[in-house]
Amino acid sequence: MLSERTLFELRDLRLAGDSKGNAPELLVMIDTLFFIDRQRAFPLTPELCLERLSSLLSYASGKTGKRLRANLASNVIRFLQRCTDPTVHILQNVLLQLLNNDVARSATTSWKESYIRLAIAGCLSPENVGKVQSFDEDFSSSSPIFSDEFGLVCSWSVGTRLEWAGLFLDDDVDDTQVIPALDPLWNMIEKCPGYGGFAKRALQVAAQRLTEIHNGSLPYRADGAFDGAEIAALNRASRYALRRDEEWMNDVMMRLLPDASVAPTSAKTAPSQALAFDLAKAIATFPTPEAITALREANRVVRHAALAKRLRRELGAAERELPFWPERALRIAAHKKLNRAQRTTLLNALEGSFYTSIRFTFDHWRNLSQCYPGVLSLFESLVWRVTIKQKESDSFIPRFHEDDTFRVDCLDASGKCMDPFPDSAKVDLWHPSEADEEERQAWQRYAVERRLKQPFRQIWRECFAAPDSATLSPYPYQTLSVKPFAGLARKQGWVNERDGCYYRLFGPWRIVLELSDRIVPGSTGIVEIKMLKLFENTSSGLRPISFVEIPTRLASEMLRCVDLLVSVATIAEKASVSLPPAERTRRESAAMSLAHERTASAMTQLRREALEKLFEGYDTRIVFDGHYVRLDNFAIHLGSSVVFHKGERVDFNIPDQPRSAQLPWLPYDEALLERIVMILMAIRDQMS
Repeated sequence: MLSERTLFELRDLRLAGDSKGNAPELLVMIDTLFFIDRQRAFPLTPELCLERLSSLLSYASGKTGKRLRANLASNVIRFLQRCTDPTVHILQNVLLQLLNNDVARSATTSWKESYIRLAIAGCLSPENVGKVQSFDEDFSSSSPIFSDEFGLVCSWSVGTRLEWAGLFLDDDVDDTQVIPALDPLWNMIEKCPGYGGFAKRALQVAAQRLTEIHNGSLPYRADGAFDGAEIAALNRASRYALRRDEEWMNDVMMRLLPDASVAPTSAKTAPSQALAFDLAKAIATFPTPEAITALREANRVVRHAALAKRLRRELGAAERELPFWPERALRIAAHKKLNRAQRTTLLNALEGSFYTSIRFTFDHWRNLSQCYPGVLSLFESLVWRVTIKQKESDSFIPRFHEDDTFRVDCLDASGKCMDPFPDSAKVDLWHPSEADEEERQAWQRYAVERRLKQPFRQIWRECFAAPDSATLSPYPYQTLSVKPFAGLARKQGWVNERDGCYYRLFGPWRIVLELSDRIVPGSTGIVEIKMLKLFENTSSGLRPISFVEIPTRLASEMLRCVDLLVSVATIAEKASVSLPPAERTRRESAAMSLAHERTASAMTQLRREALEKLFEGYDTRIVFDGHYVRLDNFAIHLGSSVVFHKGERVDFNIPDQPRSAQLPWLPYDEALLERIVMILMAIRDQMS
């Protein structure tokens, strides 16, 4: 490791090399060494800090300092953060010179300049802090919300102000894509004294301002309700309140977001598109049922086409994120009667718990069903898993007694009542990937015998084994149509990185799908899947991991999402016409073979099991043969519902109302399953 003195000797070498216009390799090496030095977070004595700040000042003042001028503010703040005492008198002169040298010029927005200058001036005498405050009063007088936040920051300690300013130095960081538990900005906000009071005041003032714009008390100007500094402050305040699930936020958000999204006139504009989008992003990151309701209302009333598109996207993201906050999600069921939107959100949250492996104690789980009547019927239609003291788990379906005791009977797959569970036992939703074949078959028989109707596919859910690798190529030569692939990927929450990769976040995990080509807006044609990768988001960045390192159900759900994308977008029979005939034939054959094998092993196999149990004892002429179900001279493919008669493909038109008395009960909702059943019933009608 280089000593402090050696680094400054290298600085002199760099100055000499740069002034003579030679030794470019030396310049690159020294720049790299200074970057490494900045990354080393060891403390600096005031003397060493003075040397470094003086060096920065000399670089920024001369012609040789143009490279460092852009990073001057970042380096000053970082050196002061590492200084053991940034307020000592020996630093006063150089800090004043840096302030006079426009140290914050590299900041991209004026509100960031204000915080950087305040943090640096805070290391000086009180009169210098006053100068910075007066410097920013003219700016913040037109931004009362930002002025309130700025005044709060002024009351913090020197170290806290330096830390606060340091959070705004990296403009290339997208804070909305950071995992909440690893995000330094929101973690710091929660610890800052007085920030909760500011957040409440700021959001209430913003809601009141929008109310006055809509009732005509204030003039309306498109995108003029708030300036950039206020929008940034409101973004931080809203994320603080949503993350802490503040009760007062529910009413404020219901007023704030819809009013920010639609003009008080009939114009297709909005008082503040930027604020509406930031609030929607905040809800997608820290969702609550009440905030999602506000976002849904804003999506209903918005007239601006581009903003409407973004609100719809964030609404879907919020509903996908809500299962990761189970206590919030269950608040939807606080009422006995749920409207359609509330029921959809609740079902999405329950199904999304497959991704999270969230567990309750048995006592807590039972109380939830008592406190939230809206979940009672849902709980009784789902299979649950109970684990007692980390031992082998059991699965059950509950039957609640709505009396004073509110007892619950737990039935196993044979319908027998199980022994009572202790209150400390852990309960979560049962997932078929964590059960053996015998247990899965038992619950499927239970569902068929009792005509169990589930709110989403659970007992009949597809299962995928976790591959023992962080990277794999599950669909070689699989040809996908770009348009349906991109549309479904966007709807499901996949993010297009524009470099031939799509990724989707599942809590702290990121699954990446690599394609053969980039997909940009308006793209058409085909692409092929190259690789599937899995990463874990950590404080030090993305870490490649294998699928066996994550919970079994989560691995199965990830692969199920990928399989759905591939199944919808696959066009294996239409390979690229630009390929040579031999290569096109080879890829078509490989893709068809793989798709045939994959489909039979998951979706089609599950469909066959459902039909076998459905038609057991119903008609002995119905026979299952591999990937087909046969009746007389007809054969129906279980993966596509294509009908063959005596070996030849035929177009089969299903009558609107088959003559059969009643369509058999279906174990789960699926268009393809229903079509196969209707074709079988229509063939039976023809034969009768």
